Formats: sequence, structure tokens, C-alpha cells
Amino acid sequence: MRTFILESLDGDLKERFSMKLKSADTAMDLFFLLVNETQPHSAKMVDNKNDRIKSIVPQKFPGQHITLFCDAARKPVQELMKANAYDSQLNLNIAENILKANANYKYADPIKKICFSLRQSFQS
Repeated sequence: MRTFILESLDGDLKERFSMKLKSADTAMDLFFLLVNETQPHSAKMVDNKNDRIKSIVPQKFPGQHITLFCDAARKPVQELMKANAYDSQLNLNIAENILKANANYKYADPIKKICFSLRQSFQS
């Protein structure tokens, strides 16, 4: 199988993979390497920005400052929206992260309602 996959590649791609492969690599290793190497840059960019947005939490900011949290999330959200790649499930992630901030006790109920509504919309 490994030989078949290698033989099906053309010129430059075949040469790149031949240099990266180790003798102990299986056909599955080659397949994952192929997927990783041929995945478009834009797909990686979307994944990276999604991960970046998910990792932004109010606890990383002094006093769990929500405005700083929103400022940090704004740019990657806008970039994904501009690229038509924004995943609306990130809305739930952002709302849940805001809810985790201790400073939001008086806004907790409205944010919980938003989270509940978002969860329901994703289930249907």
C-alpha cells in the first residue's frame, strides 16, 4: 500500500515525501503526512483562528476584564467572517467564556439564556 501511494504521486510531491518518510513509517503514516502537506493553507488558517478564539478567556486578563477579552476576540472573529469561514458555534463558546468571568454576576442570567438559546439552535 505504501509503495502504491508513493508511486501515485508526481514529481516534486513524490520527492518531498520520499525525503520525509522513515523506513518504519506505515501506509497510514504516509497518508496522514499527505493530508497534512496537501491541506490548503486557508484550511489551516481557519483551524488556527478557531482555536485562538476558543483559547481566549476572560481569566487571562487583569480583573477578568470583559472589554479586553472582547477586544482580543474581535480581530480573529472579523477575519473569519471576512473569509466567510466563521463557525456560528463559536458564539456559544464566547458566551460561555464570558459567563465564566467572576465579574459578571449581575449579567449571568441573560448570558445563561443566550447560551441556552444557542445550544437549542444547534440541536435543531
